[in-house]
Amino acid sequence: MSKADIDAELCRTLGVEKVIWLPGDVNETETDGHADGTAAFVRPGVVLVEINNDESDPHYSVCPENLAAMQGQTDAQGRKIQIELIEEASYHPGEWNGGCGSFIFAYLVNGGVICSRLQLAERLGCARDLATHLPRAGSRTGADQ
Repeated sequence: MSKADIDAELCRTLGVEKVIWLPGDVNETETDGHADGTAAFVRPGVVLVEINNDESDPHYSVCPENLAAMQGQTDAQGRKIQIELIEEASYHPGEWNGGCGSFIFAYLVNGGVICSRLQLAERLGCARDLATHLPRAGSRTGADQ
């Protein structure tokens, strides 16, 4: 299948109008990277993208590639997407658990957020940081008005 064929099938089966492709992580052998652990729509027109600022981290080079792919993108209505950044979890040997090291790998439900535990020391700070990017319960966004 071509990329255009895949786009068309995703739009048809998911009921979406646009697909944004991210390069992922070629070293992630199971899935080539989780899109939902790389970028997440947190409000209409706003995408939270993980970044890794630690040059010694084995995952350092992956984040700029995904960020570059997201920059300049538009939503299905042609509006430029606003990007907000959040630090990703460590991928250093001995700290990384071998699974998805993403803090945005979360599920928004009924005014709450379900997220993975990851590294205990980083968990509370990450939860507070993630919460600053999410809409407040009962708040109205530009898309609602």
